[in-house]
Amino acid sequence: MKKVTILLLSFMLVFSLIVSSCGPVDSPEIQDAVEAAETTDTELDDSTEDTAEEVEAEVVETEESDEVEESQELEDTDSEAEIEEETEDESENEVETEVVDETNESEIDTSSSETTYTIQFVDDGFDPTELTISAGDTVVWENARTGNYLQAMLLGTRTYTDIKSDLLEVGESYNYTFEEAGEYIFVDAILTTYVNTITVE
Repeated sequence: MKKVTILLLSFMLVFSLIVSSCGPVDSPEIQDAVEAAETTDTELDDSTEDTAEEVEAEVVETEESDEVEESQELEDTDSEAEIEEETEDESENEVETEVVDETNESEIDTSSSETTYTIQFVDDGFDPTELTISAGDTVVWENARTGNYLQAMLLGTRTYTDIKSDLLEVGESYNYTFEEAGEYIFVDAILTTYVNTITVE
């Protein structure tokens, strides 16, 4: 019986020791550790919030940057299209100017290459009696007589009888433009012994 009582007392003593060791401990070191852990958690939470805000700001900046780049690309594309249109318009204007210039040059060249020559009816025939010209040139026959026969009349010979003037009084004239090369022989229908030769090259 005594042995059982001793065992029970021993068991109760051990149990009380175990219970007391498992009870709450109010050690300052443990409290400091707990506070430090809470502070670290708070700092981690703040850091996480700051990081999240920074990430959101970066995302917003990236989106704004993308929008700015797209807008710039669109503006660049529009500018390139406008430049191309202006270049095409300038090219067309240059071509038109060149065509107009060439046309004007052709007209000037043509007009400058055409020459007008004068032959006079004089008392002893034609002055000059022979003349060499180019196709497209014009010859003017002018009555400049002062003698007994004051009238004059030009008449083509051979195949050129369609070239003829009316009866010309002193001071009057007749002109003809030669388009084809050849030798043209004319006479004075009043004084038929005088001959005028025109060579067209």
